[in-house]
Amino acid sequence: MYYSGFKQALGQNDMYALESSASFVMDEERLPIGQITVIKKLLCKILDGPWPENDEQAYVRGIKLIESDKSSEILEGINLLQEIGENHPRKRSAEELIERNKDRYEAVLQREKEAAIIRKENRQRKRYKGFVIVSSIACVAIILVGIITQVILPKQRYKKAISLIDAGEYDAAYAILEEIGNTEAIVVNKYNRAMECIDAQNYETAYMLLDGLDYQDSAQKRKEIKSQYHSAVLMKTDVGGTVFFGTYEQDNNASNGKEDVEWLVLEKKDNRLLVVSQYGLDSQTYNTGKKEPHGKPAHFGNGSITTSLIQLFLTMKKQ
Repeated sequence: MYYSGFKQALGQNDMYALESSASFVMDEERLPIGQITVIKKLLCKILDGPWPENDEQAYVRGIKLIESDKSSEILEGINLLQEIGENHPRKRSAEELIERNKDRYEAVLQREKEAAIIRKENRQRKRYKGFVIVSSIACVAIILVGIITQVILPKQRYKKAISLIDAGEYDAAYAILEEIGNTEAIVVNKYNRAMECIDAQNYETAYMLLDGLDYQDSAQKRKEIKSQYHSAVLMKTDVGGTVFFGTYEQDNNASNGKEDVEWLVLEKKDNRLLVVSQYGLDSQTYNTGKKEPHGKPAHFGNGSITTSLIQLFLTMKKQ
């Protein structure tokens, strides 16, 4: 009986009847465990959902909410007061409260929006400050790295190169100077060493040091000691060795000047050398002139190639 009454009250959404029926069912009836479980589930469903309020309850809670400093609660209070029935004795009072608090609701809502904007700006400002700080730190780090890599380390490497030069380890020193991009120091050192070698009559070393230098009078100095250099090299060369002496156009590029001729030493006697060019220097027609009488070809002695060789070596002898 009470169980069916409970179900009827639940269907009509009559909370007071529902409470009474549930109480009798649980306290006075002895129901099977299955029915008790159903009732338990229904009660849990009711308790988890919103409880409807009567007009008096709505009025009391509406007044409390409408006095809040939060726009969401003020709006909820206005909605509750608007739902009070027309016959309720406090309906007029509720309408007055709604009217007085509409503007306050708008003001509170606007204030909350402005506060939200300020909070957002503050967060952005903090992020920007953090970004500026991080950026500043990164810039300082980059500057420090630049100073270390572009100033401190090159200076240390330069000092190391100078110490190697003082120790006579020129190749290692030049390698370091090349690495740090100080090729001018290499050029200056080679020139100074060449001048010292010239003073010491070490023409071979001086000539090689001045080779390719574009510094002060290096080209003129190299030209001045060229004959001494060749003499020194020739005298040091043994049979089977090669020496460079004289020049001849060999790469078919006249714009870069004549190339040094490499000679193979066949015989050495006292201060004289018998040499032959390591590579063929030129090729010419044996004879471009007329044939001899009776149609016989010209022999070497009167062929055009002989004339060319004589003119060439006479020119070289004058030079």
